[in-house]
Amino acid sequence: EVFKEDTDKWKKKLLHYKRLSSELNDPGRYRNVLDMNANLGGFAAALVNDPVWVMNVVPVEAKVNTLGVVYERGLIGTYQSWCEAMSTYPRTYDLIHAVSVFNLYE
Repeated sequence: EVFKEDTDKWKKKLLHYKRLSSELNDPGRYRNVLDMNANLGGFAAALVNDPVWVMNVVPVEAKVNTLGVVYERGLIGTYQSWCEAMSTYPRTYDLIHAVSVFNLYE
């Protein structure tokens, strides 16, 4: 039930994002998405019907380790400290989602 609530919350937010930016409604425009603070993976779960691949990142500084939850939902993910460089090609991701990332470092 917690997963469903989290997914529903992100589906509503995605509708809002898509109203703000018509490019988000263009299938195939964004294929590789990075969620910098995945929490329960709801953002990726809300995108399950879109033709995108989402890398869910659980920051090592997060108060709760939710990477196991991300995996339980059948999603992919990793740990990352955003104080360090991420070992990936800079243009790997077409869209970067960064909700509450800066709050982790206050």
